[in-house]
Amino acid sequence: VLFEDAVSVAKTELGQEDNDNDSVDVSALVANFLCNDLYALIKKSAIEEAGDDEDKRATLLNSISVDRSTVASQRLGLLIAMIANGTLTTSMAKKILTIMYKDDLTSSPRDIATRNGWEVISDMDVLVQLCTDVVHDPKNTKQLEQYKQGGKNTWKIEKFFVGKVMAQSNGNAHPEKMKEALASVLEKVVSDQTSSTS
Repeated sequence: VLFEDAVSVAKTELGQEDNDNDSVDVSALVANFLCNDLYALIKKSAIEEAGDDEDKRATLLNSISVDRSTVASQRLGLLIAMIANGTLTTSMAKKILTIMYKDDLTSSPRDIATRNGWEVISDMDVLVQLCTDVVHDPKNTKQLEQYKQGGKNTWKIEKFFVGKVMAQSNGNAHPEKMKEALASVLEKVVSDQTSSTS
């Protein structure tokens, strides 16, 4: 029941109620979170509950089921929808699932994500500004000058800037979109330099 209900909630949230040909396999995401992440939390909880009592541990481990979950299907479905629509990365969602299971049994995944600052930044304007701020940060002047000179090591400097942007965004920048934004910022820096030397 937990699986079917969570799939239904996620599909409704994503507007996929009647379409089996959607780009995101919601059923697979729910199954993965149930079989791996939620199951692991339930198993760990059972082991902690048993303590040093080996008989109790064996009994609890043999009876582990997602039915013991403290995460309702509604909340699990909403969490899966947030992964599917790109609001959360899988690693962010796993952190939220742990909080939903252990610490916060009532808040929505969106509220937990917001409270912890765990939402993917995918707005290109925001990403371009973030990349611009990092590239032009006085602390990164040496790397920017090396990049402007060109050469075979520009890819290393690009990686340096990727790391700095990810750090600045607390890991929340959408990786592919951020790299696209960074490329445009660096391209502009080079073209500005070329125009000023002409």
